[in-house]
Amino acid sequence: MLYDHYRAIHIDLEKGTVTVDQSLSAITSKITSPKTGNSYRTIVIPKKIIDKLKLKYSYVSQIRDFNENWFVYKDKTYISIGTLRRWFNEDVKNAGVKVITFHGLRHSHASYLLSNPILSEQLVADRLGHTVKTLRETYAHVYKKHRKILDDYITNL
Repeated sequence: MLYDHYRAIHIDLEKGTVTVDQSLSAITSKITSPKTGNSYRTIVIPKKIIDKLKLKYSYVSQIRDFNENWFVYKDKTYISIGTLRRWFNEDVKNAGVKVITFHGLRHSHASYLLSNPILSEQLVADRLGHTVKTLRETYAHVYKKHRKILDDYITNL
């Protein structure tokens, strides 16, 4: 899920990336700089999302006075976080899946990436805008599961 505070200029439809260089405060509804230096990043997003963004962009870019500083899903302003939450909660309910918050999605994404032994901690930390230290502290529960898998593996040698 992309929050609607991304402007068209932040998305490279050809490379399939989003550049994170700003943050939308849920409290003040102001766009600010990211929290840390690591928060500035460019990440790859799934092709399915890029395809949807291309469709939206082809529509929005035809609007009179359009420019690259417009927001992705609307126009010159962003959709409020409250509206996004309401839409998201409706989608979750309609899909019949467990209720989750946007931040919960971020944690699920991180846990999913960390469960892949091919991906290094540094790669996952970079994607999330964390340091490896913060990643380890925040997702210690995932490492406990990894430790159990390792212990079982060693036991069965």
